[in-house]
Amino acid sequence: MRELPILKYKHEIKKLIKKNNLIIIKGETGCGKTTQVPQIINEIFFDKKEKKYDNIKHKNDEKKKRKEKKKMLISLPRRVATITVAERVSKEMKRGDIGNYVGYTIRFKNVCSDKTRIKFVTDGILIREIMNDPLLKKYKFLILDEIHERSIRTDVLLGYTKILLQKRKKIKIILMSATFDINIFNQFFNNPPIITIPHKLHKITIYYPRRNIEDYILSVVSTILQIHFGNTSYSSEFENDDDHRENKPNELNELNKSNEQNELNESNEVNKEHDSYESNKTHDINEIDEQNNLQTDNISMNNINEDIKKTEDKSLGDILVFLPGQEEIEMVNIMLKEKLKIIYKGNLLNKLMKERNNYNNQNDFQNKINNKFNTDDHILNEICFHFGKTEIMPDKIYNMKILQLYSSLPNKKQKVIFEPVPPNTRKV
Repeated sequence: MRELPILKYKHEIKKLIKKNNLIIIKGETGCGKTTQVPQIINEIFFDKKEKKYDNIKHKNDEKKKRKEKKKMLISLPRRVATITVAERVSKEMKRGDIGNYVGYTIRFKNVCSDKTRIKFVTDGILIREIMNDPLLKKYKFLILDEIHERSIRTDVLLGYTKILLQKRKKIKIILMSATFDINIFNQFFNNPPIITIPHKLHKITIYYPRRNIEDYILSVVSTILQIHFGNTSYSSEFENDDDHRENKPNELNELNKSNEQNELNESNEVNKEHDSYESNKTHDINEIDEQNNLQTDNISMNNINEDIKKTEDKSLGDILVFLPGQEEIEMVNIMLKEKLKIIYKGNLLNKLMKERNNYNNQNDFQNKINNKFNTDDHILNEICFHFGKTEIMPDKIYNMKILQLYSSLPNKKQKVIFEPVPPNTRKV
């Protein structure tokens, strides 16, 4: 198993599970609770106990072993998480392919067998299991993950576990979440033991915008481009968590007032671009270029070039963007792709312009440009990437793979986000 923070609490988890029928694990995102808790239970309560029976010889040995085989049921709210976690656990445990020792069931798909001991299901499938077997007699352990997601199904399952604890004295139930109201669960389950795993794998810095954002969709697109092309100078527009605590309310109000006029001046241009994208979904290249002026004017060309050079020496990190719904996700996807077309074409044009002196006949040079861009227009000599009024043309442009993810997306397309990308490519 991987060295994840939760493994430090292995002994404590074992102790609490032995002494209690219900425990709650509150672990920070990334601590490893979803993938490691089933493996910890399997190691301590399945493998070690069953080794004892291997040393006992009697007439009905095989029959007894079959009777003693325990099973575990793990519920997750989403289909993609159910599949990927099951595949991950199966891979880490090395107990055969998915569907053997470790399996999963989602709607219309059952990847399990008679050998399956650890079964991952969606909350909807768990409710179906309960309808067929109200006491879940096949299972010794029941794990409900992400219990903070207060959907109707989750609430029904939490109510069901309370009843199940009264009717099955020997079942073990583990509830897990990154964030939930401890007081509510203490009252509902009569003060169950709670293990808190506070450790984080990575340092997180929170940045707050220094002024109100009129159009957060445009702000998202702009921020993605800044990160991707290496402008790490957020200080002019953002403050980090420490700054946020130190700033007094009146100072922030003065800061907002000083920016009020700028916001009014920008709003017409911003709204024009937003409406245009919403209605047409496409733009003339020159139109988009004129509307790209989103940031402040105080970024020097030297700083930008320096930032770009720094990013070329570092490995690419992916960008994860959270948006309210499918419409916003699709809008950012379209806007980002259109702006990237401008930047990539501008970069290509910049390289071609360096070859200009090698051509005696400028018509030949113009034809080469037209062929490259597949257009007859006299084009693009002003296309570039804007940071305020400063125009830049990155020396090296990394590829960007934009992937959408929302609940109604087919499973096959959702799983694409986990696939590796080619070198020098960033996933967004």
